[in-house]
Amino acid sequence: MSKNKLLLLLVLLLMAVSGAWAQLAITTDLADSYDAKVGSPITLSIEASNAQYYQWYKKYPQGNAMIVGATSSSYAFTPKEAGETKLFCRVLGYNNDYVESKITTVIATVPQTYSVTLKEGTEDEGNWSVPKEAAEGSPVIATYNGTKKVKSVKAVKKALDPAKAYLTWDADQKMLVATEIPTTATKAENANENVSWAGTYVVEDDVTISGTIGLSGDVDLIIKDGATLTAKQIGGSGNNLRIYGQANQSGQLVVNRTNGDAIMNIKTLEVHSAQLTATSSTNSCGGIYGTTTFNVYGGSVDAKGTGAGYGISMNSGGSINIHGGEVKAEGKGTGGYSYGIRCGNTATVTVFGGKLWAGNADKQALTSNINLQKGDGFSGKIEYSSDKSTWSETVDANAKYVRVGY
Repeated sequence: MSKNKLLLLLVLLLMAVSGAWAQLAITTDLADSYDAKVGSPITLSIEASNAQYYQWYKKYPQGNAMIVGATSSSYAFTPKEAGETKLFCRVLGYNNDYVESKITTVIATVPQTYSVTLKEGTEDEGNWSVPKEAAEGSPVIATYNGTKKVKSVKAVKKALDPAKAYLTWDADQKMLVATEIPTTATKAENANENVSWAGTYVVEDDVTISGTIGLSGDVDLIIKDGATLTAKQIGGSGNNLRIYGQANQSGQLVVNRTNGDAIMNIKTLEVHSAQLTATSSTNSCGGIYGTTTFNVYGGSVDAKGTGAGYGISMNSGGSINIHGGEVKAEGKGTGGYSYGIRCGNTATVTVFGGKLWAGNADKQALTSNINLQKGDGFSGKIEYSSDKSTWSETVDANAKYVRVGY
């Protein structure tokens, strides 16, 4: 073999070796979850430099997985039924090792349907034909087979029965609107032990859970007017909890904890139209702990630490957003966690509407790393006080009490 050929071969071998150790640089748009409608296509994608092959898998509750797509950095599919579909992608690199991407949960929602009926007393009613129900946003065809001349047809949305509806925040209208309680909602029942919840639950009367309510998935909790759900603790395990009430917003969720935080580790906590009371009597604990996003749209929130603790403790980088209703957070004692509202690093509290009150008579209302601000269009005042009797709009990071919108 000539010297030139030998050098060329060595170069090629070096290139092959360097290629075998090339690192995969992965970028992805896979979020924690995607909302998708049944029957509507959705596409997920992932890209990796130096990738040779892609394999998309669907993971089943039993733990086994099945290949659903390959050779492409994108996977398009159409949810066939409501529920959760866990997907992940494995990327093959030059070193023949698979790198598994972040697991994605796709939540498929069924379009809301409504019943269609003719108005009582419609002329020549027997010759009209209408569908029994229709999906929201879909056209409804009414057919007349009689001999009379039809001048006009008017569709009117029938008002919801307040007893069968709950109030939820409409971000477009920026107001609470009535929505029908799903017929598939699970009725909350008394329990003398810990329970695990996922899905939609409705509290129709007074219910007591003697143990912990553990969230094994996202939960929508509807509490009817006059009803109260009492629990020892709610543990989120990183899931989301949305709490709703009815027209009078008198439904109550009461959580009292004597050996830890009352409500803890909920990623996104929302109170739309009910009354939430969360209390802990344990030192260094409080009413609400470990939440990243806390949205309040109506109703009321009363979070307390009656030991040497806090009212609300947010995750670092978290936010409290108050659009309506009233939020009260009260701490006690002089310990390191004793604040009305605290966070580990930084957090933002924004008031767009409604009211906020935070305080600790023994120490101060807020930790200094919390940014308290007013949202666009909010005209209420941010006020500070050391004794609850004299209030000033002068910023005082050490104030024992802070109130907004009073």
